[in-house]
Amino acid sequence: MNIYNILKPLRLDHWPKNCIIFLGYLTACLIDNNYNFNLLILVLAFFSISLAASGNYLINEYFDRKEDRWHPIKKLRNFVKKEHQLKKIIFYYLVLISISIFLSFFLSNIFFILIIFFILFGILYNLNPFRLKNLFLIDVIVESINLPIRYLIGWSLILNNYFPPLSIIMFFWSFGCFLMTIKRKAEYNFLLKNNIRPIDYRKSFKHYNKNTLDFLSWCYGLLSFFFISVFIIKYRIDLIIIIPTLILIYSYYYILAYKKNSITMTIEKIYLDKKLLILFFILFFLIFIALKVDIKFLKIFTNLDLIRLF
Repeated sequence: MNIYNILKPLRLDHWPKNCIIFLGYLTACLIDNNYNFNLLILVLAFFSISLAASGNYLINEYFDRKEDRWHPIKKLRNFVKKEHQLKKIIFYYLVLISISIFLSFFLSNIFFILIIFFILFGILYNLNPFRLKNLFLIDVIVESINLPIRYLIGWSLILNNYFPPLSIIMFFWSFGCFLMTIKRKAEYNFLLKNNIRPIDYRKSFKHYNKNTLDFLSWCYGLLSFFFISVFIIKYRIDLIIIIPTLILIYSYYYILAYKKNSITMTIEKIYLDKKLLILFFILFFLIFIALKVDIKFLKIFTNLDLIRLF
């Protein structure tokens, strides 16, 4: 196995997903006015979670090799085309997660626990006898746990003695479910267009179809909107100005699933869609405005006395 074949299954191009820890870190910084910014700790945290993620990707590709041969693109993966010794895969996997766990010792106890959970869910998701990725609904729910874990990892670097509000954690979880369901929807359409039975590629597709995927994507999308709304109303009403942009992001992302070779099948590459990138830029700009500017008229949404005037 040459160096390319070793690195490819680690999906280094997926590492940008782990930037969600910066959002958790930033949120904690806004709450704790006495924080001390430490670039080294932030880099170590990113490297630790990225190595653990690569470990999960490695076993994912190896144990998916039989199903991947039905996928028009994934059938070109090295594990599908060639036989590899399981012992070597396990050795590489153990090296990755060992370094990840070792680095977590230098950060915090909470960080260490979260990394363990991150690795554990990777095992439950990919390996028999669990192989939760084959179970209807459970596959998306378990895979989406990685998003709030990443957020909490960033948060724990500043505030490791208590957790953020449950509403924001549930938002990231349900938002992750929305993203994963849209990905399933795009995969389902892609396979049908290529005359491939979806169930041959992914066993959970036995119970998924166009209608259920539509229904579930709407459910997860609305659920995530509910939780972010609870968070905004409870903690920072000024953030209500981001809602219209969020609606556009959700709607546009939903539409993307219908496009040929939809980019939603490769979430790590969504930055290649210029329209989506612009929407995210607007979103972050509005968040900055909401946090830095006191927009007084927005208080009418929560001030009972003002509401009675009408």
